[in-house]
Amino acid sequence: SSDVCSSDLGARSVLRRALADAERDRLIDHNPAALARSHAGPVQRLVAPSVPTVNAVLDALASHRLSALFVLDALTGLRLGEVSGLRWCDLDGATIHVRVQLQITRDPEEPFVLTEPKTAQSRRDILLAPSAVEALRVHRLRPAEERLAAGSGWKNVSDLIFTNAEGEPLHPNTIRWVLAQGI
Repeated sequence: SSDVCSSDLGARSVLRRALADAERDRLIDHNPAALARSHAGPVQRLVAPSVPTVNAVLDALASHRLSALFVLDALTGLRLGEVSGLRWCDLDGATIHVRVQLQITRDPEEPFVLTEPKTAQSRRDILLAPSAVEALRVHRLRPAEERLAAGSGWKNVSDLIFTNAEGEPLHPNTIRWVLAQGI
């Protein structure tokens, strides 16, 4: 079938490399996976939204408790795991130091962990636009208000800039859902 899911493509790639290693080590005569045709279609390129579209989305989300996240994301292009993993200690004046990202785990005891980005290029410093600095300044008051409202239910122990209303890490799907509602 021409509908091959990405996990199948990943499995095919792993198999092809494993068989190539076996061929190189002379454990097999030839790599049968090298003869297989890929059914992958063309790579879809994302088209960046126009400035008016981004402004309209930011305007629609201006009163949302995570509006600073959307401003920061629109102005920096941070990945969801990166923006979700930002800590107050990563903010240095008008510079954000991207050193960790929030990763979802399958561990029910610890469903989120902060990990280093996969590549050295992903660990970077980003100079923020004045509007992003202002959005973060305003946002800084929100967790204090939410902590008071949550009382003993407050769970933020990781210094995260963006959390849910109880101080827990934000699931990337939550961010996607809010964006879909704002559009």
